[in-house]
Amino acid sequence: MTDHTPGWLPPEEYVRTIANATTYGCLYLTDRDGRPLGLRSHIDPDLWQWPDWA
Repeated sequence: MTDHTPGWLPPEEYVRTIANATTYGCLYLTDRDGRPLGLRSHIDPDLWQWPDWA
């Protein structure tokens, strides 16, 4: 059965009409004096760690 509704597109064609979006996120940590905070591992310089304020 074919739908002849004006403006109707098959799903595979409809998906191509949806706008693509790029998303990203960022986290900026500072100490209590407002200075940027980043913790890099001294064992592996490519490894960054999150501070533990617990």
